[in-house]
Amino acid sequence: MKRNKKSTEEQCCSASSTSRKDVLDTRVSDLHVEQEDLLLVGLRGRKLIALLVCVGLMWLIAIVNLVIIISVIVLNKFFLKCNILLVMFLKIGNQGMDGVQFGRTVDGKPVVQFAASETYFQHMVSKTGTVGGYRDTDLNVDAARIVIRTNNSTTLPPVGLIIDENRIRMQNVNTFIVRERNTLSKTFDASQPILHLQKNIKKISTKLIKTKKIRAPLDNNLTLDVENLSFRGNEGTLLSSRAMNIRSTQSITLKTGDRGVMNLTADQGLFLTSAQRLPLSDSPSFRANVLGRRLCSCAGTGRLFTVAGNMPCASSLQSCI
Repeated sequence: MKRNKKSTEEQCCSASSTSRKDVLDTRVSDLHVEQEDLLLVGLRGRKLIALLVCVGLMWLIAIVNLVIIISVIVLNKFFLKCNILLVMFLKIGNQGMDGVQFGRTVDGKPVVQFAASETYFQHMVSKTGTVGGYRDTDLNVDAARIVIRTNNSTTLPPVGLIIDENRIRMQNVNTFIVRERNTLSKTFDASQPILHLQKNIKKISTKLIKTKKIRAPLDNNLTLDVENLSFRGNEGTLLSSRAMNIRSTQSITLKTGDRGVMNLTADQGLFLTSAQRLPLSDSPSFRANVLGRRLCSCAGTGRLFTVAGNMPCASSLQSCI
């Protein structure tokens, strides 16, 4: 019995010792796990990279929002200034606009009227293609360079009229017609370039005229009064009249090209009105060309005549009458 008791006691002691060891082992393993968890606290690897990317995107979005807010503030100030300038230009007050009126024409078309005597524009677009003035009032357009363009087609180049100080130039124009205001009759047509001047037009001022013919009406004089007059024709220049009177305060020059020919013909002769003041030339030498002719003038009447190149300017009294 005593032995059995001892064996049971030994078994109990061994069981209790093993259980204590297991408890100690579990505690040690728990402590080891907790130490590993403590060592692994924080973000590592991909999680840290994802966090940094998110923070960078948030910073970028914040900067973009700041730039947008600043630009919106600047644009608001700019548009506010533009609106103030527009109000000042149009003279908008409590009673409306002082210089601009909106209405309709007799045909019912909308029209914008400017009541001011002078209005300044840099660019004007008219949907109807019409810009007009008030009744019985002239419309004056003043500018260093005026450009008028219209284009009804999307494929063809725009038609333009450019007015400079010294010339008028047309672009992409096949026909050009000038019509009378009231009757709409043709005053000038580029396909039939004949300009008929009305009776009330007595004078034309221009710097250069390119035409085939200039002719005065029957039984009327054609007077050209200029500071420097020159006629130039590629195939010749013909001046024809019943009586031609050419006067110049300084000089008159008649010349042709290298192979040109000059013909002066008159039924009753050619006269120099100031021949009395011309100096008398010496008699030519006999070495002059026999085939040539010498142009002479009568001292009293100014009538021109020719003699042989090697002969003196002598004629009968009848030819100088």
